[in-house]
Amino acid sequence: TLSYRFDCRVGMCGSCAMMVNGRPRWPCRTHVDKVTEEGTLEVAPLANLPVVKDLATDMAPFFDKWAKAEGRFVPEDDTPREFHTVPPDTRERRAADAGIECIGCGVCYAACDIVRWSRDYLGPAALNRAWTLVNDVRDAGNDMRLAAVAGDAGCHACHTHLNCTERCPKGISPTAGIAGLKRLVLSATLKGELVVPGFSNYLQPVGDGLLLGIGQERETGSGNTHLDATLFNVAGSAPTQIDRDYLDSGYQWSW
Repeated sequence: TLSYRFDCRVGMCGSCAMMVNGRPRWPCRTHVDKVTEEGTLEVAPLANLPVVKDLATDMAPFFDKWAKAEGRFVPEDDTPREFHTVPPDTRERRAADAGIECIGCGVCYAACDIVRWSRDYLGPAALNRAWTLVNDVRDAGNDMRLAAVAGDAGCHACHTHLNCTERCPKGISPTAGIAGLKRLVLSATLKGELVVPGFSNYLQPVGDGLLLGIGQERETGSGNTHLDATLFNVAGSAPTQIDRDYLDSGYQWSW
């Protein structure tokens, strides 16, 4: 006998996802003649997940990371109200629409090199879900959600290999959503709305609406030690970089 998981059989549920000749796919939508290599077809359970039996994997770690990324809708309050109208042409709705069709099949998770290297990494599906929700104007959980994805196992762990985007059967680009989360985390950190361990300590206010980001220390050809530094204007709605140079070894301005 051979154990495997399936449900709809028409490419709607994603339950049957498995490795086919080394790549995660939906076998219900895979033509054998298009993936056979030299007359060989090899099937295996999804990578990066525990195996229950044969081709069936335990999806619990996958969905646990959705929870860690705060991938649930948080209403503003419990007060009954009329339906909230979200115009389809707004920037937020377009950003949410780009990733909302995810059905949690795990293909992107199995394709992700970072998940294989770091088991704590939240993974592309969970981060894509977080990106969808931070763009939902009805949601009230963005503060805790950005904090959840800002850590070492969150959006900044992504190396932009694009494997998740290449393999997604729904044509979603989790990579784009993760890049969006990186921008939001940086913006919130620069504004002082979010404290990121290991990063926020390197931000120093230097004037009205100005913030100095102190980066990597390096030696110059003259033997002096400089720190890379970036000056941000955080007075507006979106922080902008206005200059970049270095500080000398005495941490004095070199502008």
